[in-house]
Amino acid sequence: MQPIELKPEAIGALMSVNKKDIGGAPIPELGFYFGAWNGDSQDTISLLVHCGCYAPRVGNNALLSFGWKDADSCVSPELLRDLLDIFVEVWEPDRAVVFTGAELRNAPGKLPWEVKNLFAYKKP
Repeated sequence: MQPIELKPEAIGALMSVNKKDIGGAPIPELGFYFGAWNGDSQDTISLLVHCGCYAPRVGNNALLSFGWKDADSCVSPELLRDLLDIFVEVWEPDRAVVFTGAELRNAPGKLPWEVKNLFAYKKP
């Protein structure tokens, strides 16, 4: 594990192209992915990004995940709303949602924006 320099060119250099399982040939229509983890097994924070995809039925997404033991006491609704606003500003998504893992597990087969959520954004 190594620290990540928070500059666009540094993060861009860490992005990987999706590749075929057999032969390892690039699959450009599936875009790129990037993952980062804070390295803390107790209070985990991770970021997974999939972008540049133009294949049908495969979307671009960014997932910021908190695995804190006491997440309810550490993460206020205001902080989650602010994080959603930042994600929308940076990624310019068509949709963005904030929901709990429990809500997602209780909604098998649903799209993320169909799950009961805390906050949601839909591009006007």
